[in-house]
Amino acid sequence: MPGIIFAIFCLLPWTLLGQVVDLRRAAATCVQSGAASQPQSRNFGLSQPGLEMRAQFTAEGSSRACWDFPLPQDLSRLAAVRLRFRCVNASVVSQFNLYIQVENNWYAAPFAPGKNGRWEEIVVPKSSFLPEGGSGSWQQCRKLRLAAWRGSPGALLWQIAELEFLHPNINVALLRSGGGSAQQREAYSYARHLGDCLFQGGLYPAVLEEADCAPQMLYPYQLLLLPYPAAASGNQNQAVLSCLKRGSKVGLFYSHSPMLAAAMELPAGKFLKSTALPQPLAVIQPEPGLLPGSRAFRQQSGAFLAVQNRGRLKTTAWWVDATGRNTRWPAILEADSGFWFTHVFLNQDRENAFCTLLAQMERFLPGLSRAAAATTLNRARFAYYNH
Repeated sequence: MPGIIFAIFCLLPWTLLGQVVDLRRAAATCVQSGAASQPQSRNFGLSQPGLEMRAQFTAEGSSRACWDFPLPQDLSRLAAVRLRFRCVNASVVSQFNLYIQVENNWYAAPFAPGKNGRWEEIVVPKSSFLPEGGSGSWQQCRKLRLAAWRGSPGALLWQIAELEFLHPNINVALLRSGGGSAQQREAYSYARHLGDCLFQGGLYPAVLEEADCAPQMLYPYQLLLLPYPAAASGNQNQAVLSCLKRGSKVGLFYSHSPMLAAAMELPAGKFLKSTALPQPLAVIQPEPGLLPGSRAFRQQSGAFLAVQNRGRLKTTAWWVDATGRNTRWPAILEADSGFWFTHVFLNQDRENAFCTLLAQMERFLPGLSRAAAATTLNRARFAYYNH
């Protein structure tokens, strides 16, 4: 029986559709620096050769080993990066990073090996790549950098069997806002909260920078998510408005522009601190019967937009205070053209929050739960195959 199971797992597709990097070519074009040695092409028993990289860390030497690979590529609609690898003597490294150079800016995402010397998979969502300076258009990606930071002196062996840029598995785009503005750090943080929650639940939306939010780039997506629309530029709002007119749905979090409020027929909200209530906010509770499969989830917001829902909107979830009392303030309002979450999403209770977000989005895009289930099955196949 175990042999039969293994054969089935090997025959079934176990990766999301994406673009696989040619690691043989990567080895030939790599530029290494710091404690890194020139990478070598190696055959690990797969159909394509992999990459073997070594670094020698010393107490007096460079604190980082870097391998840079040319990447003249359009990754504007990227969902995630998948890496299949193993590290030997990983304890000499304090932190591993993936970097992507976008125009003249670097975006970084940290990760950590699970077990020393064993093959494993990681999938890093694009929403986890945060700019170290300004932001830019991912239509002009220039380099991919793999980096290891010294933790202690010693030799590192890092082998990569596969590297893949994953396409979205759902017809949803998560839009990052505030590029180059004073609100950039805050906006990217909230986008990461939302992206991480969806990703861990098995949904991989396309993640688009503000610079890539031209109307024609957004038209293919049925649902657009704005984690922090307060930082959105006029051009980004105009692009979203154009998509609304073509039939796309929109999910807004916290404050938004008057033009989007008018287009979605959303009421005005009043900024209210949690301290103004008899008890602080603690939980978001779905309205019974409206969101099948949803769950109450913890969200200890310090403020929100207080809205009186007297129109045609549905209140699909409510704010509940620390005593368990329903405040009667809507947490999620649903319109014909999308939904409005009356504060930023904090991702304090990921599993339960995902169930509610999934149920809310599925009212506009049926089938999202099947996509999430398929991704969860793929993850099980990754683990089994590597073992």
